Amino acid sequence: MTTSPAQIQRIRDLARQLDNELADLQTALSTPDVPIAPARVRFDAPVGTAEERAAAQLWPGKWFDATGFAQRYQVGTRPWAVHTGCDLNLNFPAYNADAHAPVYAPSDGTVMVADLLPVWGKVVVIRHLLEDGTPVYSRLAHLERFDVVKGDLVQRGFQIGKVGNAEGTQAWHLHYDLARINLGEKPTDWPGDDEPRVRRDYFDPLAFTQEHHV
Repeated sequence: MTTSPAQIQRIRDLARQLDNELADLQTALSTPDVPIAPARVRFDAPVGTAEERAAAQLWPGKWFDATGFAQRYQVGTRPWAVHTGCDLNLNFPAYNADAHAPVYAPSDGTVMVADLLPVWGKVVVIRHLLEDGTPVYSRLAHLERFDVVKGDLVQRGFQIGKVGNAEGTQAWHLHYDLARINLGEKPTDWPGDDEPRVRRDYFDPLAFTQEHHV
């Protein structure tokens, strides 16, 4: 069988192309791996309008924290306790303006708990993962209702419930904390008056959100 000049040229072109591709592959294999920075995991406040939650101000709008992180306080006749998170309130334009207000997932995650629990009322716990895979658990408590169920995948800003008053046992507000420990397994965890354990097992929600709000 006679090979035509055109066929011979085509074979030469293919061989040259293959050589070039092999050279490119060898160059790529010899180049040191350059680590790619993981996507930044963002946290927003769990309350406020979309514009307020996207803004730099924390807490958003007229919302305020009535009981700050690690603050020692007493509710009624209960024993003293050190607060694990914050109590978000809104009294503008009227007292108890926070009643029935929407509550949002602070970041992407998986709902681990959506249940009515003693003392706490309706509670949602969400498991979040930071850039390095470290889990962080958000607890949103005293809800009037929840709009999610255990196992739901939620995105930052997804409405998970509404502000409540712990089944009528407390003032209207949102209890919000962020924990290092697995609140999915212990959703009613409460260190009481043990400040060292509060600081060991929980984050300051304001400082943590500020750090992860970019």
